[in-house]
Amino acid sequence: MVPKGIWLIGVGIIILGMTWIRHANVLIINRFWIFMGILALGSGLSSVFGWNIPVFPILLIIVGLNVILKPFLREKVDQTKDK
Repeated sequence: MVPKGIWLIGVGIIILGMTWIRHANVLIINRFWIFMGILALGSGLSSVFGWNIPVFPILLIIVGLNVILKPFLREKVDQTKDK
């Protein structure tokens, strides 16, 4: 039998592989897909090894931090462009 989370590992590898190919061809990379690939790979690995990792709460915390910190990070980037 195939372990329960193997499909998540496959999806994570495919997403990260597609992102790497886009990077190799000098195309625009969306950080969202890198994050989703890492999340899928991590979820699959935790399922296969039997680790109990609360993925959804971690995802909510990361999304919340992104919403809170994004304006501050944009200001720093914009300030460096002016100089």
